[in-house]
Amino acid sequence: MEKRLVFFIFILTVLLIIPIVSAGFFDFNFFDFITGRATTQTTTVNITIANTAPIVINVTTIAAQSITEAGITNVSFDYVAADPDGAGTLTAVQGHLNRTGETDRYNATCQNLFDINSTARVFRCTVPLYWFDGPGTWSASANVTDSSGANGSNGTISFTLSSTIAFVMAPSALTWPSVSIGSANITASNDPILMNNTGNANVLASNISINSINLMGESNATTFINVSNFTVDQVAGGSPLLECDFNATSGIDLRNNTYMNVSGSSMARGNFSINNGATGQEQLYFCLTRVMTGLTQQSYSTFRGGSWTLQIA
Repeated sequence: MEKRLVFFIFILTVLLIIPIVSAGFFDFNFFDFITGRATTQTTTVNITIANTAPIVINVTTIAAQSITEAGITNVSFDYVAADPDGAGTLTAVQGHLNRTGETDRYNATCQNLFDINSTARVFRCTVPLYWFDGPGTWSASANVTDSSGANGSNGTISFTLSSTIAFVMAPSALTWPSVSIGSANITASNDPILMNNTGNANVLASNISINSINLMGESNATTFINVSNFTVDQVAGGSPLLECDFNATSGIDLRNNTYMNVSGSSMARGNFSINNGATGQEQLYFCLTRVMTGLTQQSYSTFRGGSWTLQIA
């Protein structure tokens, strides 16, 4: 009984003394000492820095452009691409030229010119425009993609593409087989004349015309074949031959030293290299409808009077 009383007095003494002891004294926690609980705990920390999308700035201006007839015009512009994650993360750079209703023209491998600093690079994009790309206002777009697949773009630059009317044709010399007095509806031996639109302007209906000159005798210029005996059409064949059967909606008969519009003819801009007789092309067929009496036996040509001229508007 005395031992229990002594132990109780000891415990009570400790409980009375401890509250007045500084809390920082040896950082001792009596209850943790009694219960055996831990005085420290650990935790893990995880912070992910998200990828930052690249941006495109300082796109250079583009001057007014014109097409190269039957060719390609290269349009170049520079821009700065920046990425806070480092310029080395820029894995793909593209340049686009766009206009509503036109095919998107682009370059997917723009040139890396130089680094401005560790996060920014200057690129140059050279994008081809084709001769049949339409005139008007075009927009330039600079695009970048980083290694995480994030994209940046800038499409604030525009420029003007001018309209160009141009064409080439072949053959440049028409020939006929030998004919006799009184012959009729003899077609050229090497037609059609194939016209290729080498510009980016549409040649509208009946805006193709021919100025023809009477065919003078090469040996005796006192006789000639009047060009009013020739017809021209953009269609051929059939019975009677369409190119020889003049009508108001298709084809014309010629007049000496006078531009005559070929009815129904047209030549929309397009890629004539497809060579299907339609895209960016027109075909003209020629017929000598009759050989007049009174002509002498000799060759008749444009040698003395002058060449025939095809014109578009």
